[in-house]
Amino acid sequence: MSDFAILGRVLARQGDRLLPLAEPKTRAVLAALLINPNHVVSANRLIALVWGPNPPMSALNTLQVQISKLRRCLGESARERYALETRPPGYMIRIASDSIDAGQFLALSESARSAVKAGDHGAALDSLDSALALWRGAALEDVDLPFAAAERERLEGLRLDVLEDRFEALTSVGREGEALEALERTAAMHPLRERLQGQLMIALYRCGRQAEASAVYQRTRERLVEEMGMEPGPQLQGILRGILKQEVSVLTPAVTSAKRSNLPIARTRFVGRASQVLEIAQMVRDGPLLTLLGAGGIGKTRLG
Repeated sequence: MSDFAILGRVLARQGDRLLPLAEPKTRAVLAALLINPNHVVSANRLIALVWGPNPPMSALNTLQVQISKLRRCLGESARERYALETRPPGYMIRIASDSIDAGQFLALSESARSAVKAGDHGAALDSLDSALALWRGAALEDVDLPFAAAERERLEGLRLDVLEDRFEALTSVGREGEALEALERTAAMHPLRERLQGQLMIALYRCGRQAEASAVYQRTRERLVEEMGMEPGPQLQGILRGILKQEVSVLTPAVTSAKRSNLPIARTRFVGRASQVLEIAQMVRDGPLLTLLGAGGIGKTRLG
């Protein structure tokens, strides 16, 4: 468990014990330091962040009082993991990256992307689930100040990136049915995110809902043209073409790692057999061996 948390209400812990951060200004000062870990934040900058552009004459003295309260609250027993230090011209919180939930979130996100590059989608899903589990609500939700709002927007953007990575991992291992409900909900909240809409199109298509998948493209295109004055990008257009042509890359999940095959290279586009492709893909995921039977020339090799 991290010593500090900002992915939700601002919290400070020692072991399993929550430390008291009762005063809004105390939480605000701590939050301003936590979003700038291991960097000196000048007293003037802290005053501007916490008290705004027109601070009271007593703001510097009040800041010093709040720093003293934070030091007493945090105590001396965890100095190896973090410390609130006076560093001219201001203050700095010295902290390990794993001592704050936002740092853990970023590390898990990067670990997941490394796992995807290595072809291990299962490990990527584990890291992504752990990263998303750190969120307890909106970031810095109990700090109602402009600097917190800006940081909240930044962190929420990173959270959405991780959600998209998770949807990508689920569809890559054939678990699009599991992802579909959350995908529909998240895509509705972010109608202009093309990657998200493309993921929804693939999941709908693989679940046998081709008309709805095509409708997602048309709806997204209309919004993009109307609100942004632009057409969908090549990736989203490619997904639509794949759906309309029933291309295998859209029909079936990605393999977890690149493998050699002794099957002949296809020289023409594969047409039809969409339901068989989906059924075979599911069978391969469920068991290690599958045999296709049929008369000579029926297309067993091409289907395989």
